[in-house]
Amino acid sequence: MELYNLGRVPWEQSQLIYHALAYLGREAMCTCFPATPYFSIGYHQDISQEVDLDFSTDNKIPVFRREVGGGAVYLDSNQVFFQLVLHQKNPHISMCREAFYRKFLEPVVKVYRRLGIPAHYRRTADIAVGDRKISGIGAGEIGDCAVLVGNVILDFDFDTMCKMLRMPDESFRARVRAAMEDNMTTVRREIGNQASRWNQAEIAGLLVAEFEKLLGSFVPHDVDSELRCKMEELQDLMTTRDWLHQNNRPAVARIVTIRSGLQLCQESVETPVGPMSIEFEIRDGVSAHVSISGEACQHPGSEFARLESALIGISPKEIRTAVSEHFAPVQMPTPILTDEPV
Repeated sequence: MELYNLGRVPWEQSQLIYHALAYLGREAMCTCFPATPYFSIGYHQDISQEVDLDFSTDNKIPVFRREVGGGAVYLDSNQVFFQLVLHQKNPHISMCREAFYRKFLEPVVKVYRRLGIPAHYRRTADIAVGDRKISGIGAGEIGDCAVLVGNVILDFDFDTMCKMLRMPDESFRARVRAAMEDNMTTVRREIGNQASRWNQAEIAGLLVAEFEKLLGSFVPHDVDSELRCKMEELQDLMTTRDWLHQNNRPAVARIVTIRSGLQLCQESVETPVGPMSIEFEIRDGVSAHVSISGEACQHPGSEFARLESALIGISPKEIRTAVSEHFAPVQMPTPILTDEPV
């Protein structure tokens, strides 16, 4: 199996390498880290809903749509990437998605443990320390290959990450940032100054060693002409506006995934007494910590404390129905607004 231990590379190449290998049908493992920061979105995401494009442009942070799943993420040289490309018929691949993640993320768990960090696998497709996420994982099918990508996070720029995300308002952005800092961690956060003992090349070496225990010895390779030509071909496609701005769809709610089993959501709902903004957490598929604000909350007798309680512990898909049912008994008229002082 081919090994591409690339070290520091131009940011585009840190994504194009595994796409090109997959389309060429070449099984390989890659390790690398980007020379400059960028933002990556998952294949099924809508850039207009996920990314603050003004901030991206003003700060010269490019955006890349990868052809694997996972969420939007800020990437820089404080993260060492691992990228695994396997044929769909490779006997190492299980038909069960959960078994696939558990099997192929175990080497990454072991790398963290070699750093002195008690990491563990958490369903689905998360690596955590306690309750805190410590790796970003994505997977998908490209060509005839299955692809798994992820990172070892030495440090993380929470500030830039949250500024790159498109948010409905600054209050929600602050809530997202607080949730990220509470639910994510890094090598530096876990082992402090000891993190400086490990550079990107050494982390890459640990990744290679642990994956070889699972897959057998790798054969080191340089990027050859066939692979380089395919990368250039894909760059011409994957850096176009059409590629980046596909999947545009109407916005219903803003949902930001913090870690496996935890998302933050803000949803706008029209009610008989005016517009309402509902912020809530989605914990393991049900709503929690609901907060309501907006013009509707100023209407007397609307009993919004009771509504907040009614919205806890239900599926996010049931939020709008629950709001409608709350207002169904009495359809309160919208107050008439005048210029007269109250």
